[in-house]
Amino acid sequence: MEAGISMNVERLTEETREAFLQFSKNHRQHVDDSHLYPDDLNNFVVNEENPTYLVRDEAGEILAAASIMTGGYYQKSNSGRFRIFYSESKLKAHYQALWESLKPNVTSLTKTFVFVPLTDQETGEALREVGFTIERYSFILVKKIGDKPELHLPEELELRSLKRGEGQIWCDIRNPSFATLKGSEKGQEPVEVEQSFDREDYLEGGKLVLYLDGKAVAVVACSKDELDEIPTVDIGPLAVHPDYQGKGFGRLMLRAAEQFAYDKGYTQVVLSVNGENERAKRLYEQEGFQQIEGVACYTYLFGE
Repeated sequence: MEAGISMNVERLTEETREAFLQFSKNHRQHVDDSHLYPDDLNNFVVNEENPTYLVRDEAGEILAAASIMTGGYYQKSNSGRFRIFYSESKLKAHYQALWESLKPNVTSLTKTFVFVPLTDQETGEALREVGFTIERYSFILVKKIGDKPELHLPEELELRSLKRGEGQIWCDIRNPSFATLKGSEKGQEPVEVEQSFDREDYLEGGKLVLYLDGKAVAVVACSKDELDEIPTVDIGPLAVHPDYQGKGFGRLMLRAAEQFAYDKGYTQVVLSVNGENERAKRLYEQEGFQQIEGVACYTYLFGE
């Protein structure tokens, strides 16, 4: 621990919950905010599935926080994902103290991971010093929508919006498509798809399914987002069943998502792509998307 630094590290309680949520909101722009949206924070529960620790100063102000999600999707894969792991002052001592407090709570997991913007070199260095390594990279791409995107469907193809109760259709395409993609190997359950209809970022009709001669072959989701204070549609996941890849359906679904956003009055779309998925990244760039951000997935493997 850095010399001369004293700190108070404590486990989150109901009494400090609101202060933690406010800290998370205040720093959304500095971290991967995938799980810091209003829905996520409003539904946050102080329990064993969300072990959370804070560093506070003498006045009780939060200086740093670390919170891991271990339930639901992550429980299936015996892994944990950080909701937030951030120090305002980027002090290595904060990261070290938080991890020393958190680690005993999650040693039953296979791994835990956190996404860190490539521009935040201080946090990356602090994580490496406590044993995290980079597993993969992801990139954020954005596109401005001008004219209405062109979309031409041959007679044998049909686009429909997924309805409640059709979660299995979604999973039957999404899961095999992502089965070998790092970080997405564990399949999604129909109940998780059904729950997504009730999220604040859900856009009515925004889960699109492509049918070929009546058989579902590709899916794409469009959700509410905001980027640089501009209302934005977040595209993803976009998945084509492995048996139907290489037929141009990915490009078609991308354009379908853009057209959906345009019809809803949006002028901007955003998506993310894994670094190793070079084929998809090339497609997005060919379609006019530009990379604006990169993140590294830092992983800690237990038992090594």
